[in-house]
Amino acid sequence: MPSWCQCVRPRSKPNRLYSAASTCPPLASRKPTRRSHVCPPAFSQNDREYLLTANENVMVCVQIESRKGVENVERIAAVEGIDMIFVGPNDLAASMGHVAFDHESIPEVQEAIAHVLKVGLAADKFVGHFAVNAEAAAKRIHQGFHFVNCGADIVALTAWMTGEMGKLKHLVGIDS
Repeated sequence: MPSWCQCVRPRSKPNRLYSAASTCPPLASRKPTRRSHVCPPAFSQNDREYLLTANENVMVCVQIESRKGVENVERIAAVEGIDMIFVGPNDLAASMGHVAFDHESIPEVQEAIAHVLKVGLAADKFVGHFAVNAEAAAKRIHQGFHFVNCGADIVALTAWMTGEMGKLKHLVGIDS
């Protein structure tokens, strides 16, 4: 069960991040009653079994999506219990004063991404990256990223809907 922590800033004690992301005591600061009611059945467990083993199934992922995150990535990567560092390139580019979707062509952003990858690998963390299409995903995999999500739900839904509306217009004779 992944726990995603967005906009990580290590101003407070970084180890609190792991505690907040963990599911159940003794590692978590959250109450066990706040767990998802979906989880025990998903793991074929009753509530008690789930509470006793939930922390064994937690993957803590932090997103680096700001200039501050890049500046502090060494400290973030050093936090025990963080399993993956994930780059959000659009938000990262925007935080650096650029148009978000232009991140692939901006050297400053690409250097920051390369730095995050280098630090994450050196800290023995999984490193992930968002990609808008298969070509961008393949590029990131070849660079050494372990996890690359290819596309986004809204992008896929928009492309599908645009295609379907185009077909519908053609089928009803509204080709324009």
